[in-house]
Amino acid sequence: VITPPPTMDCTLSGNATVKKFSYAIACLCRIGKDLYLDFNEIDGLYLKTLNDAKSAFCCFHFQPSFFERCSSPMILPNNNNNSTS
Repeated sequence: VITPPPTMDCTLSGNATVKKFSYAIACLCRIGKDLYLDFNEIDGLYLKTLNDAKSAFCCFHFQPSFFERCSSPMILPNNNNNSTS
């Protein structure tokens, strides 16, 4: 059984909000080339990066209230064990 990856649904609205979010991404790009997203509906969204030498780490935390809409659809396990013996 293959479990689908978790999903997130976050919507930004307003020029100031989009600008802050893009500044955070631009800052992270100066430190590392990989961007890691850590999301849950309660804590919000964390954007993280680590440089190649693993000597610098940066993390931005965006609380759910930062977004116009922020949710994570509940994924139910696929229960295909309907076989009868």
